Amino acid sequence: KDMSIKQTESICPRCYARIVAIIYEDAGQVWMKKKCCGQVFISLLEKDAEFYAKISALSYTDFFRHAIFIDVTDHCNMVCKYCFYHVKPDSANPVIAEIESTCRMLKHCGYKDILLQGAEATTRDDLDDVIRCVKTVFCAGDESVALLTNGIRLADDEYTGRLFDAGLDHVYFSMHLKKDLPETIYQKKILGLENVLNWWEQCE
Repeated sequence: KDMSIKQTESICPRCYARIVAIIYEDAGQVWMKKKCCGQVFISLLEKDAEFYAKISALSYTDFFRHAIFIDVTDHCNMVCKYCFYHVKPDSANPVIAEIESTCRMLKHCGYKDILLQGAEATTRDDLDDVIRCVKTVFCAGDESVALLTNGIRLADDEYTGRLFDAGLDHVYFSMHLKKDLPETIYQKKILGLENVLNWWEQCE
């Protein structure tokens, strides 16, 4: 049974204009469809429509109302069976100049915050340079830069420190049930979370 179609606002991946999009269910999955620049863009939002409905009923912070998500890599350091991101381990990362150009266009679209993601953004050794670029180009006032991560690489305290020194404002950490992870990976995520909290306190 199809879910009632819901209208929302999205952004064109070609010209970065704000456009109308529809969210709909098909075969138990939730999709987004939008049209711009003479093209139709369809993307998978969630594999489990029932889970999507439950999550949609929850409240969320204002950050996500005004944030735009930027993919900075197609690489990942995990293989999660439930992830629908199409990982491309052999693909080249967007160069800093591309990210800078994207931020300049997005700056005029009314978004207040940028969230860096990927497959897994922390697979980039130069993520601190990416953050520094976004802060310089996009953040002129109260705008912020956030990171969505599985947290494994943040177990490296020096790497985590570089991200905060570059101006990282927020970290959104995806945690998994302990039983679903090897012990070594789980402990790295816990250490990564501790490092984030320590650096955040130092930067306050």
